[in-house]
Amino acid sequence: MGRKATLPVLGLPHPLILFPNARITLPVPRTTGEALFALAPDTDSQPILAAIPLTSPNGPLHTCGTAARITRLIRPPPRSTKQPFLLSLLGLSRIRLLDDGKVLEAEGLVECRVEYAPPDGTPSRENVIKFKAAAMKLLDQLARDTTQQAKRDNYNKVLAMLDEVDEQRASWMADVMVASINGEYADKLEFLSLTDINDRLQHATTLFIKQTSIAEVSQRITQSVDESLTKQQKEFFLRQQLAAIQRELANLRSPNSNFPSNLDNSNNTNGNGANGVSGKSELDLDEESEKEDMADMRAKIEAMAPGSEERKMAVREWRRLKRIPPPGSVESGVVRNYLEWLTSLPWPNSSIPSPTPTPTPNNSPSNNPIASPSSPTASLSDSLQTIKSRTFLSTARAQLDADHYGLEKIKKRLIEYLAVVRLKVLQAEREGGVEREAEMNKLEEGNLKRVEEGKQVEEGKQIEDGKQDSQKKAEGNDESKALVKYGDTQKSSPTPVPSPVPLPAPPVTKRPAYNRAKNVRGPILLFTGPPGTGKTSLGLSIAKALHRPFQRISLGGVRDEAEIRGHRRTYVGSGPGLVVQALRKAGRCDCVILLDEIDKVGHNNFHGDPSAALLEVLDPEQNHSFNDHYINVPIDLSPVLFICTANTLDTISAPLLDRCEVIQLSGYTSTEKLHIARSFLLPKQLSSNGLSPSHVTITDDALLDLATRYTREAGVRSLDRAIGSVVRYKAVEWAEVCDGESALDSSSSSSSSSSTPASSSSSSPIPSSPNNPTSNSYDPLVTRTTLEQILGPAYTPPDQDPSSRLPQPGLVYGLVVSPGTGEGGLLPIESALVPHVGSVMSGSEGRGEITPRDAGEGSSSKGVNGRVVGLKLTGSLGSVIKESAELAMSWVRAHLDEWEYVGSDGNLLPQEGSGVAFKPNGGVTAKMDGGVDVHLHLPAGAVKKDGPSAGMAMACAFISLLTGACVPTDIAMTGEITLRGHIHPIGGVKEKLLGAHRSSIRKVILPLSNKPDVEYDVPNEVKSEIEIVYVRSMEEVIGEAFGRGVFRRRGVGGRGREAKGTGEVWVESRL
Repeated sequence: MGRKATLPVLGLPHPLILFPNARITLPVPRTTGEALFALAPDTDSQPILAAIPLTSPNGPLHTCGTAARITRLIRPPPRSTKQPFLLSLLGLSRIRLLDDGKVLEAEGLVECRVEYAPPDGTPSRENVIKFKAAAMKLLDQLARDTTQQAKRDNYNKVLAMLDEVDEQRASWMADVMVASINGEYADKLEFLSLTDINDRLQHATTLFIKQTSIAEVSQRITQSVDESLTKQQKEFFLRQQLAAIQRELANLRSPNSNFPSNLDNSNNTNGNGANGVSGKSELDLDEESEKEDMADMRAKIEAMAPGSEERKMAVREWRRLKRIPPPGSVESGVVRNYLEWLTSLPWPNSSIPSPTPTPTPNNSPSNNPIASPSSPTASLSDSLQTIKSRTFLSTARAQLDADHYGLEKIKKRLIEYLAVVRLKVLQAEREGGVEREAEMNKLEEGNLKRVEEGKQVEEGKQIEDGKQDSQKKAEGNDESKALVKYGDTQKSSPTPVPSPVPLPAPPVTKRPAYNRAKNVRGPILLFTGPPGTGKTSLGLSIAKALHRPFQRISLGGVRDEAEIRGHRRTYVGSGPGLVVQALRKAGRCDCVILLDEIDKVGHNNFHGDPSAALLEVLDPEQNHSFNDHYINVPIDLSPVLFICTANTLDTISAPLLDRCEVIQLSGYTSTEKLHIARSFLLPKQLSSNGLSPSHVTITDDALLDLATRYTREAGVRSLDRAIGSVVRYKAVEWAEVCDGESALDSSSSSSSSSSTPASSSSSSPIPSSPNNPTSNSYDPLVTRTTLEQILGPAYTPPDQDPSSRLPQPGLVYGLVVSPGTGEGGLLPIESALVPHVGSVMSGSEGRGEITPRDAGEGSSSKGVNGRVVGLKLTGSLGSVIKESAELAMSWVRAHLDEWEYVGSDGNLLPQEGSGVAFKPNGGVTAKMDGGVDVHLHLPAGAVKKDGPSAGMAMACAFISLLTGACVPTDIAMTGEITLRGHIHPIGGVKEKLLGAHRSSIRKVILPLSNKPDVEYDVPNEVKSEIEIVYVRSMEEVIGEAFGRGVFRRRGVGGRGREAKGTGEVWVESRL
């Protein structure tokens, strides 16, 4: 007997039944919900009620139910009067309604006395075993029948739980499973009313067996229906094919057919057939070609390495393809497309299957795909033989020199990589030879052991035969009964002992060299530099030197992560990513892949982050198991040599940049461009325009003008276009000359046609060389004077033309690297004095307020007059370059009084026309009343400018403006300034010096810390033509920019400073 209690009774609507340890959610009327809601404040814990099911849809309450706890009660919004409450219950224990109990009415709920079921005991082991067996069989059947993966996973989880349930938890498991299955209502009510644990387990076992039988019968019925539908579909498809065949036969028999029967095969070599066969095209799809495709796919699957992930996936999808009934269904096409992609990839451990030989006319060996040089096996063997050759490195150097001029440091790095590849391959070859020798020794030892064992067996047989002979003699065998007389046996020769034949050695499978040398990981090279410097063609040269296939992937504008990783197969029209597509096109897993324009990859958006997807591709520690979303099989990318190109490093994410080995291609000098144009560009343009080298001859002066005056760039693309324009101009001249000579020859032949009729049918040949005596009007030579006639006048920007650069106070030329293209060039820094208007200047975001300071004792007035009040900055400047301008102005204002401006003869000179006047003591007096402002402008306002490298040039511009001293226009400078006047190093030294060389700069002032960069990176041609001066402080900058002796410090020898009003000289001392 269990304990008794009084609980509110809630009738569950039919067919709901709440079991212990189960949860249900059901709607209840508003009156019942309000009553349940009123129970919550009465108790500290969640209220408990009696959930009693109905015996029938309109019948009374059952005598048994479940004590349940209210876990959630949701009140509907006040505006919806028809929406019910939502009640969630958790079953606790079985209960039984007592007839002798008193029924009470409590605010819409009926309270009744109930009796709790006694605690469950320990069931018998036999009942538990039967219960588990029936439950496992039911769950296994349900898992096989369901088509939803989520349900199948849930069934498998319950199976695992059921296997671990002990005898004490068997009752709980029975309640959970009976509540979950779709059994009959009466059976569940009977199970709820049972209180004995053994009775419940037996009833649950019976219920599970019943449900298993129902599921098996339903599966058989469904399968038979599917088979009948498959037969109907097959019959429909066959009838459709039969109708199509009958229509084609009718068209062939009709008199108006377009296929005459008397066609000559010799006249149809260029007809419909791709192979010259009459009436047959490679586009025709017949049953035989379909079988060949499937056989080819099967052979590729069988060629995959046993036990590999790709083989497991291919076998699973192949079986799935065979199980799909209609061959032309959508699912069949999806699976077959996936198998085609999976089998077409060059898996490292797979052996290339031998294709079935097809009969060809004449049996020419060129039709054999294995012997074809474009075959993957032939390419791989050629590549390995090339790498193992002693002339591999010298051949690679010759290949790089033939494709590119200059770039010595880059070629050195590439040769280092090629040398490592060769050494690794040779090492793997030696290790493979040692392994083969060990296998052969082991095989010989086994053969000798088998020979010894054979000898022992033969000796044992001879001893046994001797014993049998002696036994026969002792028994006195009669000679007449013997099959062979004893004497004859003595005369016959003894049976020779057969020598053991050594077993043939098992074939030694030679693994591909790139598998043995798998630890040869290609570096991730990143070529960065301006356009037209040969970044893409360098990757092609590397592929040629390695005899590897080359693939280029353009990443410019890629903004979807799926373009790199591929689309998942759940999407319509899904496919693999660009990397997998490149591998399929290359046909080899050790190809060279060029990731072009990696700096122009789209950033993070709702499509994902493509640059983050590239991290796995370009990480040598991770790309050995690259996972494409479409292939869904790990792909080894470690043998692939990845080469990236970029114009700038600013837009590349830091983690992606950390995985790459950056190699700078800053640009070419004028001499290098001259060699490139003579050796590469001019022959290419002549070949493209149908001319020979004898038709166009361009002098070196003309090519130098094309490189310096008509095209000013770091690369050679504009130079290539300019040379193309010249060649096309000469092509027009040559064509006109040839046409004129042809017309003259035709007129002369027509006049003499009466005497020689046969000559009228012959045409005059076009002269092939300008050296022909008949083509004297054509001049193949292109000189500097003829360039203006061909290309027009050369346009040179004023800042880059030395003749148009005039020295002015406040004008200094700095050096800059273009953020978009990476090219170096000049940046004029202009400054001017303007009247100060008001206390605060307006109109520009680039101005910086500077605290007023008296310019010195020579000021014309007190207060505002005679001092620099504000600084205005324009030119699309960034925050860093604005701070550089403010630092430069602060340093100039703090230290300008320490210097005296003298002329070239050493006398103090005032500078007129600069807005300031000078006195012998060096003080500055403003001519403008109310103070002055300094306006600093950097031209090309549409271009964004930022960076700290313009501080030194800005300080010199301010000094030039306030003193009137001019910096020569053939001097340029770059460097970062500090508030103490120290010069710090900057970046892009090589690009800036090349830009200065293109702009005919004579002298460049650089920070001393950048001296190693100049010595290592800058070509000797640039260093020989430009005077490079290294400085450490602004004192040295002033002497180099304005000239030594133009400025000197106040005091003794220019090394001291005179204190105001005392006449004393303060000498600065530095330890």
